[in-house]
Amino acid sequence: MILPIPEGLAERAAMIGGPGQILTPQQVAEFVTTQLAAQDLDGASVCVIIPDGTRTVPLPQILRPLHAALHGRASKVTVLIALGTHAAMSESAIETLVGATEKGLAGTYPGWEILNHAWDDPEQIADLGEISADRITELSGGLLTDVPMRVQINRHVVEHDVALVVGPVFPHEVVGFSGGTKYFFPGCSVHDVIDVSHWVGALITASRIIGALGITPVRQLIDAASERIPARQLCFTCDVEGADDLGAIAFGDPQSAWAAMATVAAQTHITYVEKPYQRIVAIVPEMYEDIWTGAKGFYKSEPVCADGGEVIIYAPHITEVAAMHPGLKDIGYHTIEYFTKQWDRFKDHPWGELAHSTHVTGLGTYDPETGVETPRVRRSFATSIPPEVCAEYNVPYVDPESLDFDALRADPDTLVIDRAGEVLYRLASERPTA
Repeated sequence: MILPIPEGLAERAAMIGGPGQILTPQQVAEFVTTQLAAQDLDGASVCVIIPDGTRTVPLPQILRPLHAALHGRASKVTVLIALGTHAAMSESAIETLVGATEKGLAGTYPGWEILNHAWDDPEQIADLGEISADRITELSGGLLTDVPMRVQINRHVVEHDVALVVGPVFPHEVVGFSGGTKYFFPGCSVHDVIDVSHWVGALITASRIIGALGITPVRQLIDAASERIPARQLCFTCDVEGADDLGAIAFGDPQSAWAAMATVAAQTHITYVEKPYQRIVAIVPEMYEDIWTGAKGFYKSEPVCADGGEVIIYAPHITEVAAMHPGLKDIGYHTIEYFTKQWDRFKDHPWGELAHSTHVTGLGTYDPETGVETPRVRRSFATSIPPEVCAEYNVPYVDPESLDFDALRADPDTLVIDRAGEVLYRLASERPTA
């Protein structure tokens, strides 16, 4: 079901850096300048698609030389923040993201218009037609039948001559490794593609698909949707070291640039441990403002939690589950079987929310005869979401103040993960062999 990366695909991209390396800003700037100088961009309109604040990446290292390379050549540049269905970023947050100086956005990047993807505004969405149910069945490996997929995307992506993606690659709970065409779908799309692709990932299960180095069914779906974009597609992908450095950067079409960087991220962003832990405390950084985004702390640590163990999402700064997805309260957090074995009850609920629910619960079973659900691990929130609200979502509450981190770090059966959410933890026994 998960196909190997085609031979020669990654090599089609230009790349500098690699695992264990740190690129200087000058090296990054020279690479960006050289790659864009070789492209026919004179007089072209360019839509630059970038991540939002939930991705760690020193974007200014790429955007500043990119601005210089396009200035005076491109007829128009629109920068679109690929929110997916995340909340829109404020102007001050955008300034921080792109490294605006005291001159502000307009002064730092003159001539550029920087916009949030307006996923909830029909006027901002272009319709690129429908992928048939038969084709979806083929692409999903038979996981979905009789389900077509409407391909809709932010109109700026299709109204420019060139769509240029800029963003990092990390292990991802829906697609295997993020980046590339994922910035189009779901980054700049709306519910149909999001729901179909995320539900396919949920059916495979996040535990299996996350960090899978290959062409997953979900990537096949988003690649097929991306083929309908009329703009010429280019892509800078990168590997992030820490919070402020780039270890590698690649350029090419979105598929090749993604493949080149996924092979790097598989070495830099997966940590293998020798044994499973009874307790994991995932310390979620403040760039994740709700559980919808902060749950990455669970996705990326659950694979090394022992059966019957507990993963605690520690994020005292988080006060809500998902303001953009109030429907989550209607379903709560459950295993995949809870939904598939009661499909008539849940089939009309947004599938993206169903998928998220399963991702934050992990593997487990559900018996429709008894109504007993048995998750493989216990998942708890140590946040500022009140206990009674956690209970409404079917999640145990842990008082953040009750956690003794000195004792937890000293406990051999506990794994404390600082800045959880972008590095995947796997058992050493799962390490791929050469």
